[in-house]
Amino acid sequence: MLKKFSFILFIATFLVACSKPIPQDKLNFIGTWQSEDFNTTLIISQDGRLDYKNKEPNRSTSLDAPISEFSGANFSAGIGPFTTEFVVSQAPTQNSDGTWSMIVDNKVLHRQ
Repeated sequence: MLKKFSFILFIATFLVACSKPIPQDKLNFIGTWQSEDFNTTLIISQDGRLDYKNKEPNRSTSLDAPISEFSGANFSAGIGPFTTEFVVSQAPTQNSDGTWSMIVDNKVLHRQ
């Protein structure tokens, strides 16, 4: 039991240590983003962590991992070969009413 706990603690520490702060030119990505139907939530923290949840009929996806890199507006989260790329077709944009939105993986998300 102690070995199992030690291994879990090691992995958790490793995952936290892998995150890097969000680059200065990507600070607009930080925040809690949600789709209008509340089926998709994307949280990006200043310390470079991502928490993603997407609920669709018959399937749900979730990911809690460090952001490994930005490539243009797109970003990847995970470690090593276990990464997921998020395709950003519209980077965070402030709308005329003062709200923020972006389009990630063809989903319109609004910052809460």
